[in-house]
Amino acid sequence: MATGLPVIARDLSGLRYNCGDVPLYGNTDAELLAALRALDDEETRSKAGSKARQFVVDHHTQSHAITQSAGFSAALRCEVSILMPVFDTPAAWLSECWDSIREQTFREWELVLVDDGSRAVETIAEIDRIARDPRVVLIRFDQNEGISCALNVGLSQCRADLVARMDSDDTMLPTRLQRQVAYMRAYPDVTVLGTQMQELLDEPVLSPRHPEHVTDEYIEHQRNTSSIWFLNHPTVMMRRREVIKLGGYPEYRVAQDLGLWLKVFRAGLKIHNLPSVELNYRRHPNQVTRADGVRLEEYAQIVEECYSSSFSQRNF
Repeated sequence: MATGLPVIARDLSGLRYNCGDVPLYGNTDAELLAALRALDDEETRSKAGSKARQFVVDHHTQSHAITQSAGFSAALRCEVSILMPVFDTPAAWLSECWDSIREQTFREWELVLVDDGSRAVETIAEIDRIARDPRVVLIRFDQNEGISCALNVGLSQCRADLVARMDSDDTMLPTRLQRQVAYMRAYPDVTVLGTQMQELLDEPVLSPRHPEHVTDEYIEHQRNTSSIWFLNHPTVMMRRREVIKLGGYPEYRVAQDLGLWLKVFRAGLKIHNLPSVELNYRRHPNQVTRADGVRLEEYAQIVEECYSSSFSQRNF
């Protein structure tokens, strides 16, 4: 009950004495199965779970409830940690993102949600709602520390070695985690794996495709013809231990992801992309890389710095 999960139980007097009317009771197997089917309804499930947790909070200390919830979360099998920073994301978008995570065909995940000093009341309320799920680890900053800090702190708290990045205003396709986990199992020498994505406009629009294997030649061609872009950051799954060994995300205001990928590449590690679309990307005016010309200039400087330091020792 302390975990905030609904409880179904046989109607025994001793249980009613200790738990009141919190559980969904049944006397027969048929009644218990009917109670279980009732929990298919999300609103019923949410209310029953909230009622169970509130009962524990009212009848025990808050620390007792937190300890029990943390213990339950730690016992859950976790093969993938979903790492998601949030800063004042509109609550409706955050809710859609959370729904897409819960609809994944791959079930053995945890969500490490880093609230990077959100101030929007509706966003904070939605974060608190999501955090009631025992699969969610909430890290909350008192003030906005920036995405690099949020990602690195989140990485340090991920239980799984496979970490899936997610942005709080996007949505996953249901097969995303399943397909990426299968690929990472099949290719243990791959450190970073992205996917293709489509933009959420009036009609879904496929973003520029990235190569299945990122090579020196491909990056050199991009460098000479346009800009270096070979991974969609919110689609990435990566091996946590190897990324942490490289120091995690660099402390840039923009292009933190590119700085990390170039460090991965400099270390001789492999970066691949799935050919399938596994993410719906929401484009909006407040995104950092679209914000203003000054930041775009800063991005260009970082690309130059990372490119030169990362590839000066490589042979083309």
